[in-house]
Amino acid sequence: NVGLERTFQRAGTNRAELEKVLRHYEGDKRKHRAALFLLERMADCYSYADPRIDTLQELRYLSSLPGREAWADSVKKVWRHVSFRNSPKVYDAQVMTADYLINHIDHAFKVWDSRPWAQYYSFEEFCRYVLPYRLADEPLTAWRESYHLQFASRVDSIYDGSDIIGKIQAVQTLFIEDGSGWSELFSFLPHPSAAFLLEHPVGVCRELCGYVVYLLRSLGIPAVTDQYVASPQASG
Repeated sequence: NVGLERTFQRAGTNRAELEKVLRHYEGDKRKHRAALFLLERMADCYSYADPRIDTLQELRYLSSLPGREAWADSVKKVWRHVSFRNSPKVYDAQVMTADYLINHIDHAFKVWDSRPWAQYYSFEEFCRYVLPYRLADEPLTAWRESYHLQFASRVDSIYDGSDIIGKIQAVQTLFIEDGSGWSELFSFLPHPSAAFLLEHPVGVCRELCGYVVYLLRSLGIPAVTDQYVASPQASG
């Protein structure tokens, strides 16, 4: 298995943690396959290690609040040409714990198995559109259960039927009711963590789409983002 071997090579001394996940699921064929799906694709997954990122994420949130326009513009001028792409990378394979991955997989299956529409999706679709623990280069956080706890009962109170479209419309209703903050400040930053977005759903399309994908997947609803090749608003 080329993908798995690349991940083990990347993991180095952390390989034992990843192998522990596979041993844990030796008696469960579905979860073992799911763990393999994630591990085979983990080698090139990473987040950035730079304390400035957290500081600027918090300023991004504050910039979405009323009365912050003046200082937001001054801060933006200072940071306009800064790039974080040269910041140190933290590879998932080198820091991933067995407990994190096991808890994530278990919760994904627990919710998925309780949803009536799961019968209409293949195992591969579940792995691709429900199971993943990250979206891009955001910091790793244990997000699945916290999103589910915050939204599942509220969504079910709006629509408790078995139609997946009805459930998605209920999510849309909540998203509109709760509101979100639009902020173009620091749009050059890497993706914020799922935990940050749960507390502060603020940013541009990338952040707000990510927030909804975390929410949908936590409810066992397959979701993926799409992207325009060119944006008429951002001229890029």
